[in-house]
Amino acid sequence: MPSAFLSYSWDQEPHPTWVRALSARLRADGIETVLDQWHAVLGDNLPQFMETAIRDNDHVIVICTPAYKRKADSRAGGVGYEGDIMTGEAFVLKNRRKFVPVLRTGEWAEAAPSWLLGSYYVDMRGDSDDRYPLLVDTLLRRLPEPPPVQAQGYKSLPDKTILDTTTKLVWANCRQTNLVDLEDIPAQIQSICQQTGWNWRIPTTEEVSAVEEAEEYYPRPPIMVKVPKSHPFFGNYEKGPWTEERMRNVRQGDSALHAGGVFDANRFAGVWSGLAGALNVDAFHMAQEAESVRRCFLLRLVRSATEEDFASVVST
Repeated sequence: MPSAFLSYSWDQEPHPTWVRALSARLRADGIETVLDQWHAVLGDNLPQFMETAIRDNDHVIVICTPAYKRKADSRAGGVGYEGDIMTGEAFVLKNRRKFVPVLRTGEWAEAAPSWLLGSYYVDMRGDSDDRYPLLVDTLLRRLPEPPPVQAQGYKSLPDKTILDTTTKLVWANCRQTNLVDLEDIPAQIQSICQQTGWNWRIPTTEEVSAVEEAEEYYPRPPIMVKVPKSHPFFGNYEKGPWTEERMRNVRQGDSALHAGGVFDANRFAGVWSGLAGALNVDAFHMAQEAESVRRCFLLRLVRSATEEDFASVVST
């Protein structure tokens, strides 16, 4: 259940009564409100009450009136003290959405404290309560969610491949997360070519970079060009797809690391001995794992799109 403290100035009646009625109404709608008229009694430490109420509640509803602004901006009385606490918290914790402004009387420029002037507020002047549901929905965090952003230029095909209408390429294995060893690439490409009847190939570095740039702001990109991985020895890292350039680099590494075409972990165990000792694992085993990580990447494949591909786009 969300909670909210009401910060307001003791203007002339009926203002305190209106604030109390608002607090009661919010309670009836599922928000646990804290109000000095109910929760502060004779003998209480008022500065401590205000500090606790602002700090410990999910929201602070700031009831803005011209009198409230005068006291807040001049740091006078309880309103001024609360203003010190709220501005400090907003500045340090960067949580401005905690403070929900409500305009009760006057124009916004003459009723809002200086630190709230640029804030989005709820206009609850007069007797109309048309804007009250917005206040409740904000406090209950049930404002409508925006529809998902669709990756422009990427279209799904019936076989779950992705058509890039900008580059006119079709991508396969777009969301697979398993890594493929260099030695296994030819067999896998041959298999998918036989299954689909299309001529698939490894993408170029430029093609991968173009997709990565286009998908930078998508929470669930159609073509995953990077996948997070975790290894008990090497921690968290990311893996991208095989490209022709990456294949050449790995082959060059093979020629340097592999004696007689076979990787000999014994030759490199010493390189990993320090880290292996710290993790209390076998250096030979760590060298083997490092070699496996070096030789494995995602297998994304591309082919040229056809007119039939554009005609068979799946509606979204």
